[in-house]
Amino acid sequence: KLEIMKKLFISSMFVFLSATMVVNASVKTIKTDDDKEKISTPVLQQFGYTFYNAKNVSWTFNEKFQKATFYLDGKKTFAIYDLDNNFLVATQLSSINDLPEIAKNDLAKYYSGYKINNILKVVSRSINYSSDDDTNSYWIDLSNNEIYKVAVVFPNSSLNILKSEKIK
Repeated sequence: KLEIMKKLFISSMFVFLSATMVVNASVKTIKTDDDKEKISTPVLQQFGYTFYNAKNVSWTFNEKFQKATFYLDGKKTFAIYDLDNNFLVATQLSSINDLPEIAKNDLAKYYSGYKINNILKVVSRSINYSSDDDTNSYWIDLSNNEIYKVAVVFPNSSLNILKSEKIK
């Protein structure tokens, strides 16, 4: 029985590592002039495992985050990791047509004078995300000449303004 367990474990690890290597072979990393990788290996491995069907992957990073930009099911998608290699969120670019009808009506009724700058759909969150799960919600940033607003729309709900500030 122990021998069967060993074989199952070894074969499982082989399949996992093989899949990770195949996926990672298609992921581009950005290198500095001294040929050091900027995107960490654990992040590349997590990304390859989670987003194995990603297409046209490119990576960027700054002093706070590591970000993959890619296409998933034909939609532009972003996966963000912190510098401790923890997955934070994955979002997809969306359009007004993707929003629930009640949110579209709210935008037309209350914010017709605003320009919609971006609509992002949260497609995945970290298991360790400490707030309420907002998977499948839409985050909208809109503005006019005077005010910038950030709103969230949960499935089948109306528009909720989270932030409103004057443009300087």
